[in-house]
Amino acid sequence: MKDRYNRTIDYMRISITDRCNYHCVYCNPDKFKFLSHNDILRYEEILDICRVAVKLGIVNFKVTGGEPTVRKGYLSFLRQLKQLEGVRQVTLTTNGLLLDARAMDELKDIGIDGINFSIDTLDSKKYASICGKDTLDTVLNNLLYGVSIGLNIKIN
Repeated sequence: MKDRYNRTIDYMRISITDRCNYHCVYCNPDKFKFLSHNDILRYEEILDICRVAVKLGIVNFKVTGGEPTVRKGYLSFLRQLKQLEGVRQVTLTTNGLLLDARAMDELKDIGIDGINFSIDTLDSKKYASICGKDTLDTVLNNLLYGVSIGLNIKIN
């Protein structure tokens, strides 16, 4: 697919939820109203859109949120997306808090092409101040586990 400047567009960012398990000062989810469950697309509907997108040349998908790991069934969705005919790459952007060893092992099994950890600072006090939770150690341990099992990890 080409944009009006003749640039190739081959990726799509998919936000699977507006929810998050943090309350970051720059996002502050307490100040806006979340969508009801009935107002967001079901995974089956997102996959239908992705099938059409592949036919248009979109072959790379970036799954985000809010925080995608808070949505029930996200691992199954990633597996199904990764298995769609024509899909080249599926990556996940996350704060990393819920990516324990079990989840990371499953992501490896799925064949996830990359995980982008959003980490605002490596200072625990600043991290807690920004995110609303003192969970930096857990996030870093999850990240290091992902690296140890060979996942492609990036830090934003």
